[in-house]
Amino acid sequence: MQSTELAKGGKVAEKSFVISVLVGIVEVLVGILSLSVALIADGVQSFAEGVVSLIVWTGLRLARKAPDGKFHFGYYRVETFSSVVAAFFMAVLGGVILYESYQEFLYPTEIVNIEIAMAVALLATAIALVLFIYKTRAAKNTPPQRSKRTPLTRLRMCSHP
Repeated sequence: MQSTELAKGGKVAEKSFVISVLVGIVEVLVGILSLSVALIADGVQSFAEGVVSLIVWTGLRLARKAPDGKFHFGYYRVETFSSVVAAFFMAVLGGVILYESYQEFLYPTEIVNIEIAMAVALLATAIALVLFIYKTRAAKNTPPQRSKRTPLTRLRMCSHP
């Protein structure tokens, strides 16, 4: 992938990081105040998406480095490694959310301020949909650069609606 395409991907990942973390903060705070484990889980998932975007952004920045004495053919494979790290992080976090949800299923608590929780959930869904469309368009506007291209670019751009 050329350096300009990596830079564009980095900009998308950077914006995704900021938006996802901000949405996650609001969802977790409102989830805690309303005692909604679903909203807390969605907020944690938004944080996770932000962390994944940060990992991808870091991988894309490193992938732009020129070949040197340590890596004679360049750092392009850092992008692939960052996708493995991101996938592992999401799997572990998914397990934690699954456990917490199961605990809430066994010992349910009543949600308070349900109207506020629902409004925040709907707003977060709308923001996630806009972010999904933005990432999808950015991925479609990035032409393949090599025959053995990793699917990470399209995968990370279409993380979730």
